[in-house]
Amino acid sequence: MIITAICDACRVALEGETTSLQMTTGTIVSNASGAVSIRSTRSPAAFNLCENCVEPVRQVLGQMIANGQRRRAAASSPGG
Repeated sequence: MIITAICDACRVALEGETTSLQMTTGTIVSNASGAVSIRSTRSPAAFNLCENCVEPVRQVLGQMIANGQRRRAAASSPGG
């Protein structure tokens, strides 16, 4: 039996490094102690991506993380 994996974005056979991306849709909730979590509203969707197709995902995630860090820094600074 031959098993082949295909990139879900570009449909090319996966060779070498592969990234499995799992996306969950949900609602951000906090409990009485202030801890934040995500309450899933749907089943997770999973995607297998080749190195070329995962690069834009990495870039967007990097921008989101940087924006969150900037907002936290601004909120914790005097006068912010």
